[in-house]
Amino acid sequence: MTDYVLFDNSADIYSNQNIARKTGHGVGYKTAMKVFEKRNIASHGYVILRRHRKNVNEPKTFTNLFGEIEGMGDFPWLFTE
Repeated sequence: MTDYVLFDNSADIYSNQNIARKTGHGVGYKTAMKVFEKRNIASHGYVILRRHRKNVNEPKTFTNLFGEIEGMGDFPWLFTE
């Protein structure tokens, strides 16, 4: 299993999108960004990308693991592709 954590990046707005796409998480990352935009969350803090070789049905893209992002509720958000 390999995990990547993408933090807010104001210097190059496309770097996180490119990393997500190249690691096979493009759809989940874009969905997470749409959720942030829809809920008017300017700074999401982080998005976790998980790559599990054996269990392909496991959620791949996570955010708000500890309920710390205001406007996202108290529970983690999981996105699958």
